[in-house]
Amino acid sequence: MEPGCYNNGVAAVVATNGGGGLLSPSPAPMPTVNAPPPFSVKTYDMVDDPSTDMVISWGATNNNFIVQDPPEFHGYDVFD
Repeated sequence: MEPGCYNNGVAAVVATNGGGGLLSPSPAPMPTVNAPPPFSVKTYDMVDDPSTDMVISWGATNNNFIVQDPPEFHGYDVFD
């Protein structure tokens, strides 16, 4: 009989590593349907990084951003 656990009469197969120990369950894959595009994530990270304030920074009200140096910004790898 395969290793398993029973809950209210329902059997569930449990994976083992061959030595009798239980395997850790695999993490659920990250959903990609609602994930923001890489450009948005990279741009947000760059705007939020104080070391790039000379290139791009938050606006006065922190609900927009300002590209201070467009040629330098374009040199960053946010468009991949």
